[in-house]
Amino acid sequence: MESINHLFFECQYSFDVINHTIPDTKRLLLRPTILHLFEWIEEVYSNNALLKNLYLLFVSCSLYFIWKERNSRRFGYVFNNSSTTSTLIKSAVFVKVGKWKAVSSLLCSL
Repeated sequence: MESINHLFFECQYSFDVINHTIPDTKRLLLRPTILHLFEWIEEVYSNNALLKNLYLLFVSCSLYFIWKERNSRRFGYVFNNSSTTSTLIKSAVFVKVGKWKAVSSLLCSL
């Protein structure tokens, strides 16, 4: 049975989306939960507020798009693979980040 815990903490699809979206997560020893991701970002990027905010935005958008994909599958019978969902997330984030002040230095660091 599907649950929130499964969707956001145990699901292979969600894990693949996060790995495509934030490649640094591939270095983690264990599969992170969403809560672990937030803690990891806070710790690893604590000295770079701009990059930290970018990755926090990626995780937040991932939550939204994973939930949207779940609803599309359940109610609309439309299925996207994890790469497609990751591309949608990156597009949404880059539209938002394009309005930030130090965007050029941020995008160069990716």
